[in-house]
Amino acid sequence: MDEKIRQWEAELQAWEADLERWHTQEESASGDPQLRIEQQKMLEELHDKRMEARRYLDALARGGNWTELQPKIDALWSDIRTSIAAIKQWA
Repeated sequence: MDEKIRQWEAELQAWEADLERWHTQEESASGDPQLRIEQQKMLEELHDKRMEARRYLDALARGGNWTELQPKIDALWSDIRTSIAAIKQWA
């Protein structure tokens, strides 16, 4: 369990760095305004998912119920990975 939490934490930190880089790229991007709006929306949604992931990991750190939180985290991680794959297509 502790190893899995460390793995999630490391992955979340990497995503946070990617998200920061993508925000910087998006802010300096030019081009199609509609595409920029869509990109901004994707980044905002990913930010919200990242914040939810952080809340789950913090709950586990405070002694939260592993059997309750683990499936929620797994589902969220899958969703985040899908979002990141979509963002990497334009980042």
